[in-house]
Amino acid sequence: MQTWLILQLSTKACKQALKLCFKKPADKFISGFFYACIVYSPHNFAYPGTPLLTRNNGTFAAIYGIPFASPARLTDVTVSRLISTLDIQSTALIQGTQDEDLKTDIETWSVNLFYDYSLNDNWMLRAHLSYYAHTPGLLDSPIDDYHQALGLNEGARPQLPQDQLEVSYQDSQGTNVLFAQRSQAIGDFSIQFARQLLNTALASQSLWFSIKLPTGDASRLQGSGHLDLAGWLSTRHLFSNVTVFTQAGLLYMSDTDVLPERHNNWAAFGNLGVGFIAWDKLELKAQLDLHSALYDSQLRFLGNSSQLSVGASYPINNAQQFDFVISEDIVHGRAPDILFQFALHSTF
Repeated sequence: MQTWLILQLSTKACKQALKLCFKKPADKFISGFFYACIVYSPHNFAYPGTPLLTRNNGTFAAIYGIPFASPARLTDVTVSRLISTLDIQSTALIQGTQDEDLKTDIETWSVNLFYDYSLNDNWMLRAHLSYYAHTPGLLDSPIDDYHQALGLNEGARPQLPQDQLEVSYQDSQGTNVLFAQRSQAIGDFSIQFARQLLNTALASQSLWFSIKLPTGDASRLQGSGHLDLAGWLSTRHLFSNVTVFTQAGLLYMSDTDVLPERHNNWAAFGNLGVGFIAWDKLELKAQLDLHSALYDSQLRFLGNSSQLSVGASYPINNAQQFDFVISEDIVHGRAPDILFQFALHSTF
């Protein structure tokens, strides 16, 4: 029953994605970009045991430079890599304290493009660009069915109308944020540099540095409006057909146009994941993503975050890999209720 529900929900998500991809000229360009990735990928593909491309993509977290999980083994010097993901996430919650009140009822569709280019044997450049579309809850009904069938915490979903878009925050200091309209635009752009520290058949380590530029619109919750810096270490260890991958680092957020009075300048982040070859070339993965509080707040959604992702990776051919991922907030109210990700990795 659980497997059937997940398949039904992911099928509906795919149908909605196809509808959106051919709705507007910009979306046609994105769909054409995915198609180009499929058609032209002549080189041998990546290595097994790469982490899931996840992070906390919540409304008040995705605007900062928290990096997606990064590979410990970098691309070969003769190879470039292009990764395109479609993320569909839904959040419906109401939280409050004596000092603060938050209501978030939003569905966000985002396309992430990652381009990896090897500078030499030990250094790699990664460019990352996001495109966000904030919409009412197109998938509210099937997501409700999914949570009810699996006995998962529905939170505030029964109290909120379906197909609604509203993000509101206010506190006793007079801070007020209200966002209640459809919006789609480019998010913040980041440039990352990675240094290969160790690379053997059984273990890899790489050190990463990132700078996030304020290209997104903070008033539309598609960016913070300011510069972010981050540094982290990624590792991979292979045990027979099981791979363990980790990531840990620090994020510096110079400032923000979103809740500036509550904003923290520093945050720690990390993840822990495992993957194993279940059948033929199919690799199953599970990953825990964490970060410390981005805001000085007693609200769970603005505090420490933890989410669990499960997914599968399958090589389409020698040059491409397809991933499907589902993420859940394991501690309710600290991350989006649910996220679906469809990812295509292509080498050139």
